[in-house]
Amino acid sequence: MLYLHLGFEVEVAGYISKIGSDGVKSCDACIDGNTRPAVVFCCTCHYLLCKLCRDYHKRNKIFYHHQTVGLDKESFKLLPSIMNQMNISVPNLIMRKKVEILLIAEMCNITMVHSEAMREALVCAQEVNSKLTRAIDANDRMAEQVETSRENATLIITQIFEQLHQTIEERKKTLLSVMESISLSKIAALTLQKEEWVKMQDEIGRYTEMTSHILQTHPLIMRW
Repeated sequence: MLYLHLGFEVEVAGYISKIGSDGVKSCDACIDGNTRPAVVFCCTCHYLLCKLCRDYHKRNKIFYHHQTVGLDKESFKLLPSIMNQMNISVPNLIMRKKVEILLIAEMCNITMVHSEAMREALVCAQEVNSKLTRAIDANDRMAEQVETSRENATLIITQIFEQLHQTIEERKKTLLSVMESISLSKIAALTLQKEEWVKMQDEIGRYTEMTSHILQTHPLIMRW
């Protein structure tokens, strides 16, 4: 019993040294690969516990009676008296090991549940990713169809306007030709009419000149 008592004191001193060390302390109970910061020390399990494991202690029927102390200096000073009150003996040591085994088993169970949830989440993520891949492929096909439709519409519109341009040019040439023909015909008619009027004017001029000459030179006409 003396050996156990001395061992107990050494063990408690080791816990005090561990808790009082500087820096962030990680949870001893987490086995899922996370390094969550510890917030309390369990006097029964002798584990540093993070908030998740502390809350699990409080609501688990195996661990709810465990005493915990905070990691601040004022709290862990109570550790020796608390552990002395727990009357550490050979049966209690055996019970502590049993509790440790149960704790590990429970945490393994939690990890298995988390692993199952992670597998389900992975399957769900893969299904979502597959649907997204199909949606992206469909979107790309639709974009290609839109681009093809745009190119076809551009070609048709261009052809239509080229045909319209050709038709307009042909109509323009026809109208210009008709206008030219009408203009030439009118100019020709006006020229002919002018020539006739000039010819008539020349004849009148000759008649006037002849008449004036007769009146001036013939004696009988002059007396009369």
